[in-house]
Amino acid sequence: AADNGDGKKAIGYYDAVADDTHADPAFRQLADLLAVQAQMDTGDPVTLQKRLQPLLADNAPWRYTAMEDEAFLAMRAGDKAKAKQLFTELAQDASAPRGISARAADMARYINE
Repeated sequence: AADNGDGKKAIGYYDAVADDTHADPAFRQLADLLAVQAQMDTGDPVTLQKRLQPLLADNAPWRYTAMEDEAFLAMRAGDKAKAKQLFTELAQDASAPRGISARAADMARYINE
């Protein structure tokens, strides 16, 4: 559905997986993450940030991606200080995937300009 441009339908599928208590927790969290990403440009940033909160736990499998998304949502909401803090943390975290860390470093520099 997402690949065919039907974001609303895709979000419905993601929500169904996220709400399925029989599904593996990692898949439920991935569904939450994908639902947020599908609404990054149009959804309410505060609502989407709240949905990301459980994904930011130290042991969460999608932690770094959720943190990057939270930083972009902060930018969208006009909170450059929070976005800069999150991007800087990601850029300096040796455990973060290299791609995320590199993008975060670029964004932190961009915010400083």
